[in-house]
Amino acid sequence: MLILPEALERYSQGKTELSKDMKETAFKLAHSGGEVFGEYGTVWDLLEQDGKGDKKGWRQRNFNAWMGYLKDIFGTVDILLGALDWDATGDATVVDVSLPFASSLSSSIRNRMQVTTRRDRDGETC
Repeated sequence: MLILPEALERYSQGKTELSKDMKETAFKLAHSGGEVFGEYGTVWDLLEQDGKGDKKGWRQRNFNAWMGYLKDIFGTVDILLGALDWDATGDATVVDVSLPFASSLSSSIRNRMQVTTRRDRDGETC
């Protein structure tokens, strides 16, 4: 947050709207080659690329575990399953970023839908 005023001054001062360029953000300023914060364009780059060797991607693995934990304690799969009339959806594509969601659907609904999982750059399900 301390770098936000700097980013606003550099990239938005005198303009009628905020920049939408990902290279003109407080995050990018903080992660523009310094040894402390590294060189990352977006928070997703940081999550996927931080670390070296076996440690590479440790933030993404922790993030995925945390999201799974939140899903479990708040019951978000049950909320999502109850939010829609899945039988009335007909043909649909569900992009499943959490494999347990797809397994929670009844087989008759799952058979009518294309369920796609998100994979990281190494082909690992995340």
